[in-house]
Amino acid sequence: MSEKVTKIVILGTSRQAQLLYFGLELSEEPFDILGVYGVKEKSGVAFGLPVNGLEEITGLAGAEFDILFYCMETNAALQDMLGKAFGACRIKSWDGIREFLTADQKEQWLNKLRTVSEEDPGYAFFLGEILGKTGYREEGYLYLLLAAALGKDQERTAAVQKMDDADTDSLNRNILQELLEAMIRRLIAAEHYDSAFAFLGYLMFQPNKFLFAKILDRWVRYYYILLEIAICERNRGSVHTVMKEWTDWREFEMTLRKFKFAFRRIWFGFGSEEQKLLLGLTERYQVSADFLAVLCKGAVHEEYTAAVMKRSAALFQDAGRTEMASGLFHYAALFERMHPGGKPCMSGENQCHALMVVDIDAGRDGSDCHGEDKDHEIACIMCANDEDYVKEIILYLKRQKMPEGYHLGLYIVRGAKSMTAGYELARKSISAEMKIYMHQDTFIFDEEYLKNLIEALRSDDYAMIGLAGTKKLPESAVWGESDPDDMRFCLYQDFTLQVLEAVTDTSADASIDVNLQEMECIDGVLMATRENVSWREELLKGFHFYDISQCMEYRRRGYRVGIFENGGRAGVLHEVNVSKNEAYERLYEEARRRFLQEYHGEI
Repeated sequence: MSEKVTKIVILGTSRQAQLLYFGLELSEEPFDILGVYGVKEKSGVAFGLPVNGLEEITGLAGAEFDILFYCMETNAALQDMLGKAFGACRIKSWDGIREFLTADQKEQWLNKLRTVSEEDPGYAFFLGEILGKTGYREEGYLYLLLAAALGKDQERTAAVQKMDDADTDSLNRNILQELLEAMIRRLIAAEHYDSAFAFLGYLMFQPNKFLFAKILDRWVRYYYILLEIAICERNRGSVHTVMKEWTDWREFEMTLRKFKFAFRRIWFGFGSEEQKLLLGLTERYQVSADFLAVLCKGAVHEEYTAAVMKRSAALFQDAGRTEMASGLFHYAALFERMHPGGKPCMSGENQCHALMVVDIDAGRDGSDCHGEDKDHEIACIMCANDEDYVKEIILYLKRQKMPEGYHLGLYIVRGAKSMTAGYELARKSISAEMKIYMHQDTFIFDEEYLKNLIEALRSDDYAMIGLAGTKKLPESAVWGESDPDDMRFCLYQDFTLQVLEAVTDTSADASIDVNLQEMECIDGVLMATRENVSWREELLKGFHFYDISQCMEYRRRGYRVGIFENGGRAGVLHEVNVSKNEAYERLYEEARRRFLQEYHGEI
């Protein structure tokens, strides 16, 4: 520790001067602060006094100071003027306080700045800068994100520019993901729900490809939902429990799924007994009307949300739970005002048709033949590892009508090492006339969907049809990167926060068949086949590109591949459940490389 008293002057914005002050308080060096001069803000002076120019600094501080901490780095002209007047060696950046701090004191200073920046994101830009300079590049980028999302206008603009200039390829995505979740947890622990909610909303809905592709895993969406519930509960004066009950998003993920199933049963017109699942879940988890309203909004397409909320409210009213019913009626009315012109819940006959359910163990050798009537059986095949989905899908399939004389079987492949291996085992094991390969999170809610699909497949010269695809596969082989004019869809996609309907409008072109269109490839969400073509399990040993490969195999044999548009009406809902991590990307890229090597000259 030096015995000399260092005389300093601070010149800068109120925020930077305050951050510098935190460092001065930690240092063991003796300082004599001759003056702190801030910049007047719209709301007044938050720290220090306004300064009118160099003369005022000279007059007040004299020439006897040792250091002038200059906190206005964007004003290069003023910085140059100060350097010429007092000597460049005496002018230091606001973060130059690090020279006077020990390693422990520097970490204490950064921790203080972290706390301050999360309480008031106006400070986040400056913290992002200093973290970037001190080797904390991922954390620096994170605080720039916070500043861009929630900072003041000037800091927000500067943060966006810094982010645009950042070398994101060199950032460690795992570290950034861990830091982001830790920050959200801190904000939640401090009950800064509005800030955390707004920050996550900015991350998810702004067009930043780096974030979307590399950082925003599904946990972000679950925290976003929990925060929205917490804010709604607080605003309505409800007992505030949601953040205490679900401190781990993984537990909430499982709970959310159950409530989604319940709301969809109401949306898709299941019978009254199946709809009562919602009552049982609400009793079990002791949740609020706010909780139900937020989850309903995410589980149901917006055209139907108000109707599902009203029907849910009626269920509680009939059960004598008037307070819950009143809360849901409140949200239904609110949603009707926000989204006028909504549709009623769907209706169904709710007949329970016969369904044969067979498990296929991928771990067993051999391929025992399943099914007895090849010419009159339709086999739904899926690789499954989640019993909740299996049980729910069985309810949906039992509602499906079949063409006269046909019966339906569900074949569940368990323990498949890859999608191709699981599907190939089922293909060889099942002697059904038609096989429908589908994901375990695909729900066929239109009671006549399979009947219409099968009739279309029987009556045309298509050998395989699905519900989404492209007319022209791009050179990357990623069909989702196709020209938008080449892509066709006919389904609902559940993205956790919102259910979107994807039905391609082809009504303006009278030359296009309403039900069937030829595609170069279709997506593996659902693939209905009437020809027995082998799956390339020796080529693709994971869970990627199996569907595009199968399309190429069919086309190699001269078969037509297309999509079934169900008369322009979505009859299927698919959940989008993808974890974005390095392992996923590595396996995906390996499958893409293998696919391109095999089919390079065919796309």
